[in-house]
Amino acid sequence: MFLAGISIRRHSLVIISQRLLGLNLSHAEISNANGELTAAVEGWCPRDLSQSPQEDLRYLFVDEVTFDIRLASSVEKVPVLVAVAVTTAGHKLVRLLC
Repeated sequence: MFLAGISIRRHSLVIISQRLLGLNLSHAEISNANGELTAAVEGWCPRDLSQSPQEDLRYLFVDEVTFDIRLASSVEKVPVLVAVAVTTAGHKLVRLLC
């Protein structure tokens, strides 16, 4: 929700977490979770796919998705290229987000 541009200052995330999840999250907890999520994504994106376990891929779907992202004081539409592979066993693997 934070990454989608919902403001912490307007208490939106606090209210949504209470109503949807039944959790009373503080602004600090939301900010910390966002930091952890950002670090995980930044570590995942540049990974070396040539070293990942080789599986038999049946399909590779590549498409663009547009997200509304809060940048500074405004919300901008940001295009993201997504590649999802499907193995012969039917497992779906996100291979790329950029």
